[in-house]
Amino acid sequence: MSWLLEIENLETRFKIAKGTVHAVNGVSLKMQRRETVGIVGESGCGKSVTMLSILGLLPQPPAMITANKVEFDGKDLLHYSAEELRGIRGDRVSMIFQDPMTSFNPVLTVGRQLMEPLEMHTDKGQKESEELAREMLALVGIPNPKQRLSDYPHQFSGGMRQRLMIAMALICDPELLIADEPTTALDVTIQAQIIDLVTRLKDRMKMSVIWISHDLAVVAGIADRVIVMYGGTIVEEAQIDMLYENPRHPYTIGLLNSLPKGVDNEKRLLPIGGMPPILMEKPKLCPFFDRCEFAQRCNHDEPPPLIQINEQHRVACWLQMDDAQ
Repeated sequence: MSWLLEIENLETRFKIAKGTVHAVNGVSLKMQRRETVGIVGESGCGKSVTMLSILGLLPQPPAMITANKVEFDGKDLLHYSAEELRGIRGDRVSMIFQDPMTSFNPVLTVGRQLMEPLEMHTDKGQKESEELAREMLALVGIPNPKQRLSDYPHQFSGGMRQRLMIAMALICDPELLIADEPTTALDVTIQAQIIDLVTRLKDRMKMSVIWISHDLAVVAGIADRVIVMYGGTIVEEAQIDMLYENPRHPYTIGLLNSLPKGVDNEKRLLPIGGMPPILMEKPKLCPFFDRCEFAQRCNHDEPPPLIQINEQHRVACWLQMDDAQ
């Protein structure tokens, strides 16, 4: 099979005054064309850093990035120069960031900023670029698109700014869209609208999507497959229905138990005890060991590998391996 994206043993570290932060520790994943993959986990688990690493968006130093393979459409991005990576970003791969207000230049009109990717990656003229920018504003649901091209970012609401970010990310018709918690700062109504918009545009433009979130409930509405990260590693990966029906890692089970079950359900939410690991050194044990309620049954002195339960389900848990033997 020809994968759109293939990452093998990615590690990202940050050199700081107090030592080295091991933010991503051996992440390997594959992604098919026109697939939507959700990446979930608590803040600091390595979701965003993984994507920023493969796109060359982290300054080196302080970041130190290594991998056996980072291939996009069969081409190894590890061997790309900074200029070659700039040629891919915003064109074949686009990213929507968490806070659209800090992603826009406040002194340039949204029309000018929407046309900038076209100037960088295409040979379209001014008139053609302006027409395409207007069409993209209409496509993402912004009223009066022709007039609003001359407005500035502060003149849009939070939900509309997020739509602007989506328009900018899609204006060059990318093959892969990376959405980094794009609905975190929005209320639930606007959140649902943004998810529906991305889903419709994904089908219309025949692209693949990576949706980064800390919320499994949000991912359930958009993803085909879910990757659960913890402590800079992948702890579980499965098709969306399989993950919800049969979670195998204690951390995934904890995330699902902490979701509200409905307005009429009087059962208390079950929080995950303890705190996320401080990754000043690479984990020597299972990164979830200190918070796992089954830790007393585990006597292994190294991190568990990611094992295949079936064709569509992988998990990194010693208990699963021991029970299978």
